[in-house]
Amino acid sequence: MALDDRLIDLSSIDFQATSETSVKFMASVTLTIQNWRDYAQEFDSSFTSLLNVQAPPSNALSVPTWGVHVFSLVEWLVAMGFVWDYGTRTQHRGWKLLTLAMLPLHASGICAVTQHFFNNDPSLEWLVALQGAFTMGGNISLLYAAKVLANEEPRLDVLLSTKEEEDDDKENGEMTETRKEKAQIEIWDVERLGLLFEKDDEFAFSFKIALVSVGIAAFVRGASLVFSPEFDYNSLSSSSSSNHHDELNAYALLFVFIPLLINYVKWQLRFRAEEDESARLRIGGGRR
Repeated sequence: MALDDRLIDLSSIDFQATSETSVKFMASVTLTIQNWRDYAQEFDSSFTSLLNVQAPPSNALSVPTWGVHVFSLVEWLVAMGFVWDYGTRTQHRGWKLLTLAMLPLHASGICAVTQHFFNNDPSLEWLVALQGAFTMGGNISLLYAAKVLANEEPRLDVLLSTKEEEDDDKENGEMTETRKEKAQIEIWDVERLGLLFEKDDEFAFSFKIALVSVGIAAFVRGASLVFSPEFDYNSLSSSSSSNHHDELNAYALLFVFIPLLINYVKWQLRFRAEEDESARLRIGGGRR
C-alpha cells in the first residue's frame, strides 16, 4: 500500500467532480514547465555561443542549478559574517569560535561544486567521501563551539551598550562610524554582505544575495564549460587515463582546499586583529 493511501482516505474524494479542474490545472502546470524548459535551452544555447565553446554534456548543470549551489555557499558565508559580527559587538568569544566551526561545512559544499565543475567525472568519486568527512567534522565542531558558548558568561554591560548602539542606528537611520569603516574596508568580502545590506527589508536583502549568487553562478558555469572539456575522461585514450586521474585529482584538491585555507587564514587574521584592538583599548582605559 502506498504511503499516500495510508495518510489520505481516497474513497472520500469525489474524483468525478474534481477531475475537470484537476486536468486543467495539470495542463497549465505542464505547459508552464515546458515553457521554462524551452527558455532554459534557448538561454543555454545563447550562453555557449557567446563563450564560443562546445555544447555542454547532458549531466552539466544549468545556470539556475548552479545558482542554487552557489547561493547555499554564499548564504553560509553571510551567516558566518552575522555570527562573527554579533560576537564582535558583544565581545563574546564563543560566537567567534562558532564562526570558525562553520568552516568545515562550507568546505563540504565546495566538494560538491568541485565535482559538478568537472561534470561529475568518475575519477572524482572520492569527493563524495571527503564531503561526508567535512560534514561530520563540521557537525562535531559546531557541537564543541555550542558547548563553549553555553558555558561562557555573557557580558551584560556590552550587551546593553550594543542595544543602545542599535537603537541609535535605527533612530538616526545610519550606522555608527566604526561600522561604516568596517563596511568600507571589507566591502569585497562575501561574508560582509550581511553588514552592507542590513538596512534592507527581507525581500530586498534576499534579492541582492540571490543576484550576487546568480552572477557568480554564471561565471562558474562559463568557466566550467571552458575548462572542464580539457579533463573529459571519455576523450582520452586508455594510455593517458593514469595521467588524467593524477592531474584532475590534483586540480580538485586545489579547488577544495585553497578556498578553505583562504577562509581560515582570513578569519584567524580578523580574530587576532580584534583581540589586539581589545587589548589596546583595555590598556588605554577605553571601552570597546
